[in-house]
Amino acid sequence: MRLKHKNELFKKIQEWGYNVNLFTVDNTDKNCLITLKNSPLSFHITNEVSFDSFHFKYVTYSPEWFIQTGNCRFIGILLEDFQFWLKDHVNAYIEDQTSIDLWDIFTNNNRSQNLNYIDFSTSEKFTEDEKIQTQLLMNEFKNLLIERFDLQEEQIKIVNARLDYLVEATKRLNKFDWKGCAINSLINIIIALSLDVEKAQQLIHLFQTAFHYTTNLIMKIPQ
Repeated sequence: MRLKHKNELFKKIQEWGYNVNLFTVDNTDKNCLITLKNSPLSFHITNEVSFDSFHFKYVTYSPEWFIQTGNCRFIGILLEDFQFWLKDHVNAYIEDQTSIDLWDIFTNNNRSQNLNYIDFSTSEKFTEDEKIQTQLLMNEFKNLLIERFDLQEEQIKIVNARLDYLVEATKRLNKFDWKGCAINSLINIIIALSLDVEKAQQLIHLFQTAFHYTTNLIMKIPQ
């Protein structure tokens, strides 16, 4: 595949808002294979008659990973099909891989005597069970944050330090004070990671989703 055309695919990934590091590419004169790392999803393009005539097939995000095929004679049409693959299949797959399973959290909470119902408006101390529950939810949030924002090693260290501090804080702070500490820690993470307003809101939403069944833990990021 021509370098010119391969670069257009690179740009399309960036335009869609993905980190190109999420993908691998294997390119020769006749073939270009783009794969989403650690997944069955791939987009395979072949040039047979000319560099401007394309045959392609891609793996869809479906129960049996159905393979869709097609062909075209213009790079613009190929890019439209590639964007469709990113939008309808890659995006859906990533969303499912990085979203919190609320049913799983709900089930686990029931096994733990519905510990998610923590009222952070009170000055009561955390019970031992609530400390454990908070740690479990914090670990879930930490893993999702690292995956969703594709953090580098130094950034992961910052996140781990801030969230580990919050877990430790449940041993000495009451629930109301811990809520304030949590807000400050999240803001510090946002600043340290240099997140824009949109990504900051995503981070807060991710945190609130992890603590979905608690009460009085609504947070807002200053504009």
